[in-house]
This record gives sequence, structure tokens and C-alpha cells, in this order.
Amino acid sequence: MLFVTCNVMLQQRRALLEDSFRLFGFYRECDDLEKWIKDKEQMLQADDLIDNVEAAKCKFEVRFQGTCFNASVTC
Repeated sequence: MLFVTCNVMLQQRRALLEDSFRLFGFYRECDDLEKWIKDKEQMLQADDLIDNVEAAKCKFEVRFQGTCFNASVTC
């Protein structure tokens, strides 16, 4: 009887822990999305959109290719 009770309690605890794990994963994804949205908002609020596009291209090049090929833009 004691074994069955402990086993039921352990299963309930495991289910709660798994739910918590999924919830915190969801929170992390929400934080990442909020950061991405804020980054895009800042890019769109820039005064000179052409410079903004060039800067974004440069950041992409630096991140994935190691160097920015456009010398007129500072990343």
C-alpha cells in the first residue's frame, strides 16, 4: 500500500516538473521573441532607412562570413 501511494505521488510530481520545464521553455521563447521584436522596431525607427538596410547587411556579413565588404557602413 505504501509503495503504491509513493508511486502515485512520484508520478504526480514528475508531471508537475515536466509541465514546469515546458512552461519555462515557453517563457524563454517569449523573451527571445520580445528581444527580436525590439531589435526590429529599433531598425525601423531609424531616420535613414537606406543606412539601416546597409547596416543590417553588414551585420549579416560579419556574423556569417566574418567580414563586412561595404567599407562605408560601420557595423
